[in-house]
Amino acid sequence: MNTNKSQSCSSLQNTLRQSNATRKMNQLSRHGHKLLRTSCGMMGFIFISCLVVLRICIASGATVVPSSYSLNPLLLDLTQSLRDTPFSKELEAAASSSRSCVSQSYVWNMHRINEMPSGTYEYLSKNYVTLMPFIYKIYIDRSEEGEYFGTNGAQTGELLYRHVLAEDFWRSNIVSTEDVLLLGAHGSMLKERNKVIPTIKLMWPSMSETQVNDLFEDIQGLINGIPLTFDNPLLSLNALAAPGGDILGNGVIFPAAIVMGDGIIDKLLDMGLGANGPDFVHAHEYAHQVQFDLGVYNDANAPPSPIDTRNKELMADAFSAYFLSHDNGGNMSTPEILELHKTAFTIGDCNFESKNHHGTPSQRSCASMWGAMQAINGSNERRNVLRGRKLDDTTTTTTVMSPTLLRESFDSALHDIVSLNPDICPFPEENDSGECIAEMVPIIVKLKLDGFAAETMWSIKSTTDGTTYMAKSYSKVNDFTHVSHYVCVHPDKEYEFYILDTFGDGILDGFYSIHNGTTGSLLVEGLGDFGRSISVPFSLSLCPGMMPITINIQLDFFAVETSWAIKAADGVEYKRTSYGVDDKETNVIETVCVHLEKEYTFSIWDSYGDGIQKGYFKIFNGTSIEDETALLAEGDGESIRKSAEVQFSPTLCPNKVLITLAFQLDYYSVETSWSIKPNVPDGVEIASKRYKVEDRKKFVTELVCIQRGEEHILHVLDTYGDGIINGGGFKAFIGQSVEDEDNLIFERNGNFGRSTSVIFSV
Repeated sequence: MNTNKSQSCSSLQNTLRQSNATRKMNQLSRHGHKLLRTSCGMMGFIFISCLVVLRICIASGATVVPSSYSLNPLLLDLTQSLRDTPFSKELEAAASSSRSCVSQSYVWNMHRINEMPSGTYEYLSKNYVTLMPFIYKIYIDRSEEGEYFGTNGAQTGELLYRHVLAEDFWRSNIVSTEDVLLLGAHGSMLKERNKVIPTIKLMWPSMSETQVNDLFEDIQGLINGIPLTFDNPLLSLNALAAPGGDILGNGVIFPAAIVMGDGIIDKLLDMGLGANGPDFVHAHEYAHQVQFDLGVYNDANAPPSPIDTRNKELMADAFSAYFLSHDNGGNMSTPEILELHKTAFTIGDCNFESKNHHGTPSQRSCASMWGAMQAINGSNERRNVLRGRKLDDTTTTTTVMSPTLLRESFDSALHDIVSLNPDICPFPEENDSGECIAEMVPIIVKLKLDGFAAETMWSIKSTTDGTTYMAKSYSKVNDFTHVSHYVCVHPDKEYEFYILDTFGDGILDGFYSIHNGTTGSLLVEGLGDFGRSISVPFSLSLCPGMMPITINIQLDFFAVETSWAIKAADGVEYKRTSYGVDDKETNVIETVCVHLEKEYTFSIWDSYGDGIQKGYFKIFNGTSIEDETALLAEGDGESIRKSAEVQFSPTLCPNKVLITLAFQLDYYSVETSWSIKPNVPDGVEIASKRYKVEDRKKFVTELVCIQRGEEHILHVLDTYGDGIINGGGFKAFIGQSVEDEDNLIFERNGNFGRSTSVIFSV
């Protein structure tokens, strides 16, 4: 190791806290080399200077500080493009509290950065470590042999398939694109000496062999101290399109390439967009290759501007959705197209002054909507679906617009896209009424903000499937105000409320709360003294992990004489209640949370010994006392006399049949998802699930309530297209037990390729 370690981590942190002026470094000349036209992808990182002073903190707190080295001038365009991506500017805006909006992508990024030891992310990005996987792939390896996509290779088959479709689609439409390589950038390469050493030498040719080796060792020490180590998504969170040609100016001809970082794929998977999100990112980068051929980037001497860059990126979004939605291209179904728009919205940014601004979340989603509409312009039914109306995927169009005409059409529509014309961008406005579409319910988020409202941002995300339901930030006009927002959510999911203060001192003298908008019940509550951030889980369920039963009692004039209790067969008491004078002759309704698979005893007493005159008691499964078929037990009040007892056992599915789906997952659990619905036209989905990385190789069970005697269809999907391998499969049972083969409904092995469906009834 290099013994010249004179700067401590604390001094580096002080350096990084200096003003923007002191952080600005001298610009290096272009040296007349040929410009590399690089279209940078969705989320990039801060790369502070082209003249880098290598300072990397290691576990001991010591620092390697070799002399200043000029970055290889042949790499300037690539590094400049990557360091100016939207995410780097979002971080700068957060640090200065100058944000005007917050993207869902930004909130996710802040989660991951905050998981790292303080300052680690900035050291990694400043010292180009997060660039190395891309530099290696573009300039050293650039081979498709054995390539994979996603940390666990979960998206390999899907992206290779889409890549072939994209090549065929754009070639057949008067675009002279030659072969475009599809490459993967992997954070794991950073632990391989035979890959990192050549990359460092390419980036800093004047480094000595000793210094190169020291830097490699320090990178190992630093990354081993972060969550997920070399699989951390922040090490490869980007995607880019690189043109072909003599990009280094040394006579070596490089083929055109698209590079997909593992980090961007893993991020989309984690955000619940893994099924179609990576397809959108890939198609966006391929659209840049089409733009290269169309001459969109021909004026290499024109200085980039926020508006110019935004317009080109929105065009790529539109071309991406056009290809994926067209029946001669990606041929995506309506639900898949809707997820494209959601992906575009999620990865939008608010860096209006950045020359690499890609468009706001709404503008990017609007561009995606416009592109999809052009692909299906012969199908009024599908157009209506994309506006949230009736679902019908039976009508398609075979008309293909040439890329030149598509570009001209986009240019004509650009003003409407940027201004979010509702005729082509049917976005729902922020819900201040508490009204939600069917199968969703409102929750109310309330905050008391302090005098620095622009530092506060929050999000609500489903921990069930990764969907972000709302992300919100504020500006100075919100200083010292009370704010309230309705958010429509699904009642059967688990959620996380994440709130962040960019300065790190919380909301001074403030608070936050979340209430159920229907019942008014409190779900989340906290003071503003949370420091930098806090995550709070919550659920709309009355009984998370349990189930509700309802006790209904008609009391008499002597209510003070009545009391009752519920106790399980194992002796655990779940509820004990007595009444006061004010409760006389009232009809009381109380909900009690209990566990399934237990027997319970309801005991009721009258201290005088004459029971409840002209009264009664009833116990219902669930929360309604109107459905007599959900009645578990009842009794006449006068027959109680001194005391009475009844036994009951609650069920999860009143008036329905409980079935258990059992899946043996393989290593690539993130590829597997399922849904179940009645086997009728326009059948509404009853339940669905998409599995996560942590579910790999697990045997998992899912409980579902279905109607007796009706046909249902279970659809199982594997995004890679090889099924659930290595002995995987799935079964369905009546009831909760997966041991009783007499209750087996069906069983299937995992050899179903991309998807399979099972029709069944009980």
